[in-house]
Amino acid sequence: MKKIEPFRIGILPLGLIGASLAKALSRARRSASPGSLAARLEIVGLATREAVLAQALQDGAIDRGGIMPRVLEDPDWQAKIMDQEELLACDLIFLCTPVESIAPLARLIASHSRALLTDVGSVKNPIMTATAGLPFIGGHPMAGSERTGYYCATESLFDHAAYALCPPATPLPDQEAKLKLLEELVTLLGARSLRIEPLAHDRLVARISHLPHVVAAGLVNAALDRDDKLAILLSAGGFRDITRIASSDPALWAGISLESGEALSVALADMIAGLEAFRCALNSRDHAALQKFFASASEKRAWVPQQGVGPLISDEQILINIEDKPGVLAQLTSLLSEARINIHNLSIQDARQFEGGQVRLFISSPTEAARARELLREAGYDCEN
Repeated sequence: MKKIEPFRIGILPLGLIGASLAKALSRARRSASPGSLAARLEIVGLATREAVLAQALQDGAIDRGGIMPRVLEDPDWQAKIMDQEELLACDLIFLCTPVESIAPLARLIASHSRALLTDVGSVKNPIMTATAGLPFIGGHPMAGSERTGYYCATESLFDHAAYALCPPATPLPDQEAKLKLLEELVTLLGARSLRIEPLAHDRLVARISHLPHVVAAGLVNAALDRDDKLAILLSAGGFRDITRIASSDPALWAGISLESGEALSVALADMIAGLEAFRCALNSRDHAALQKFFASASEKRAWVPQQGVGPLISDEQILINIEDKPGVLAQLTSLLSEARINIHNLSIQDARQFEGGQVRLFISSPTEAARARELLREAGYDCEN
């Protein structure tokens, strides 16, 4: 009987995206048919902390692993990466480090490994330019969260997400076969692959992902002051929703902004011009121009799919009004748990000061969300879509 060779995948580090990749691929392996690519997967993961590595091994997210340095920060990072023989022996390696460190890391690994390299960075053209000549195909899953780290990773993070793949300008040997391999792995993650040219990717993502992060941060900085307790108390659900991504990792987004560079600058200039036109209309009391501004946004917003995943998780949401009593939240979550409905995330906020509040449930599957609403209403809960 012919021996089935494993296909080894390396992932570093095991943060939100890296660990979610590992967990999603492990999920695919559990239900794989014998001899398929998914069944042959062996996953090697590197973590920056011993506790994370131990947890990943215990969870079954990875098969083997090691400890890695912080790339570019640790003065000995290159030597420490080169000590990771399990990683260098992999067939494919996902680079999940911050965008500014992807190209240096790719060059180092490519000099000591035959692996096909890919990344998950949200900026593509600078990375593709800096990795020219390497066995590298750019990647960017359009999924993520304002949360960070291994313990926020989930196997369902990429479900229904678009996953951009950017081939190099100078084709690799057997490039089509390599792209098809990556596309098969993207399918195993639960995502949908999309081939796109790096510059086109960067122009689009600057507007739909990077600009919203800048705007959310700018809105929080403009609207709130640490000492303005009244403004903080008055900030309602709408403000929380629109500024949620302002809680993202500041160092990560400073790096992404710099790498996004000109594309982000152009997107900002366009938005500033639109806001300036709005300010002029406001000062001149031009009702028609103001109405046109809001009507245009409302019309374009309707084009955005209500299901699926974009640059950030776009789960189905259920808003539930609850009383301020002990055990209410436990009863609610137990009801859905018994029905095997997975709550991807939840938030709690005051709805009526001193009376109660609202629980916002985030559920990945539209079908499960519909079941959850039905169960909750049957149980007497006051639910809103």
